[in-house]
Amino acid sequence: MRLVSVSEMRQIENQAFGAGISSDHMIQTVGLKIANILDSDCSDKNKMVLGLIGKGNNGSDTLAILTYLAQKGWETFAWLLSKRESEDHYLKDFLNVSGKAVDYENDTEESQLDNWLKQSSIILDGIYGIGFHLPLGEAFRPIFRKINQRKNPSLIYAIDCPSGMDCDTGKIDPDCIRANRTICIEAVKIGEVLPPANLLVGELETISLDLPQDLTVYQTIHRTVLDSEVIRMFLPIRPEDGNKSTFGTVTIVGGSEKYIGAPKLSGIAAFKAGCGYVNMVAPEIIRNLNAGIFSQAIWQPADFNSDEGIEIALHSIRDMSKKKGSLVIGPGLGQSPKVFDLVHRILISWKENPVPLLMDADGLNALPHIPDWQKNIPDCFVITPHEGEMARLCNMTVDEIKTNRIQIAEQKSKEWKTVIVLKGAFTVIASPDGYTAVMPYANSILAKAGSGDILSGLIGGFLAQRSLPFEASCLGVWVHAKAAQIAFRQIGQPYSMSADDLLSLIPEAIRMIYQSLPKI
Repeated sequence: MRLVSVSEMRQIENQAFGAGISSDHMIQTVGLKIANILDSDCSDKNKMVLGLIGKGNNGSDTLAILTYLAQKGWETFAWLLSKRESEDHYLKDFLNVSGKAVDYENDTEESQLDNWLKQSSIILDGIYGIGFHLPLGEAFRPIFRKINQRKNPSLIYAIDCPSGMDCDTGKIDPDCIRANRTICIEAVKIGEVLPPANLLVGELETISLDLPQDLTVYQTIHRTVLDSEVIRMFLPIRPEDGNKSTFGTVTIVGGSEKYIGAPKLSGIAAFKAGCGYVNMVAPEIIRNLNAGIFSQAIWQPADFNSDEGIEIALHSIRDMSKKKGSLVIGPGLGQSPKVFDLVHRILISWKENPVPLLMDADGLNALPHIPDWQKNIPDCFVITPHEGEMARLCNMTVDEIKTNRIQIAEQKSKEWKTVIVLKGAFTVIASPDGYTAVMPYANSILAKAGSGDILSGLIGGFLAQRSLPFEASCLGVWVHAKAAQIAFRQIGQPYSMSADDLLSLIPEAIRMIYQSLPKI
C-alpha cells in the first residue's frame, strides 16, 4: 500500500484530472469498490448502514457507497452534517434508490440520528477528508462524542480517514472518530500511521482508483505500508536442492549472567526464519543453561568481560565472516567497558565486510560510548532501536522521537548509511536509498521481554539467506507482527503471551506468506 502526504495525494488527483479522469469517475469507483467490500465482509450482519455525510468529496464518496449498497438490498440511511447543494446528484441518486436522508437542521433533537444509530450494524464516517484542519467545530463536537460513545456494537468504517485527524501530522482532536476499519482511497495518508492517529484508524486497507500507472507522481513516492502483496515479493527463494550452507549461518553475539535467555530467543528465531546454521558466541553460563533446549546451535563460549574472552569472540566472528551469513550483535550482551570495547572492535573490523551486521539491544547501548561510531558503520548494517535507544543514539528526547518517527528514521538512515528498524507501535523501516516502510500494527501483546530479541533473530535469519537489508528487515517485522496477531486471536487477550508463545507461531506467520506465492 502506498503511503503519501496530503500534497502527494493532491498531485495524484491533479495528474489524474490531466489524464482525463473526472472527479465523478473517481467517486463512482470509490462507491462501487467499498460497497462491494462491505457487502462481502458484512454478509452476516443486518444489512442496515448509516452514513455520516460531510459537505466535501468525502461526503460524496460516502453517498455513492450508500447508493450502491441500496442497489444490493441494504437499508441505507444518510445523516447530513452539512446541507448539500440542491442539485447535488450524489444525494439525488441516493434518494432515487429509496435511501433515507435527513440533515442536521431538520433533526435538531437528533432523534432520527439516535434511531438510525441503534438500527445500523455499520456506520460510515464520511464527514471530513484529507483537507480537514484541527480543531473540530464546537457545533458538531457533541455529535462526534455520541458516535464514539454509542451503546450498540456497530462497526465504524472511516472512508479515507477518521474525521477529526490531520492526515499529514497524525494529530487528532480529542473527539476524533474512532474507527474499527479505515478504507483509504488510492493510498494510506502518512498521518494515519503516526501517533496518536494510528491508534484510531483500526484496520487499514486501500482501494485503487484504477488510475493510469504512468502518472509521474508515482515515480516519486518511496514510502509504503507493509501488506501481504509487498511482503511476498521479499521472501527469499528456497531452492529444492539447497543444503544447510545454501541458507547461511547466523552468528549471534550476546548473553550475560543477567540476561540468560535473550541470545537463545534470537537463535531459535533465526532458525525458524530459515537459515541453515546458528553459531552462538556467548558466555559459558549461557551455553550451559541453554544448550540442552537449543541443541541444534553451534556454541562458542566467550567471556565478554575479559581480554581473553574478547579475543575468542573476535576470532570466532572472523571465522564466521568467511562463510555466507549474517552477524547479530547485542541480545542480552550487557553493558560494561569491556563490552563497549568488543562492540567497537567489531565495528572497526567489519567496516568493509560484505557480511550483513545487525545491532540490537546492548549492542546499540554501546554505540554512544564509542567515539565517532557513525564513521565506522559497515557497508551492510541494520539497527533495531526502540524509541528510548533511538533517542540516545540521536541525542534527542523520547517525545521528539515519538512525534517524528518517520522523518527521524529517514533522516538518520541516510546520515548513518544504515537500515533503521524503529520499533514500537507502527514500526518504521527506513533505508538509506530513500525507501521507507511502515508495519500497520500496534498491540501491547508484544510489550514483553524477549520480543525484540526474536525480531533481531528473524531479520538475521533472512539476511543470512541473502535477502537485502531493507527487505530482510521488512520481512522480519511483518512475520513478528503476524505471529503476535495469531497469538492474540488464539489467546483472546493481550496479557498472557510469552516470548516462547511468539516463537511457536513464527512458522504459521511464514506459512501465510508462502501460501500466497504464485504456484509454478
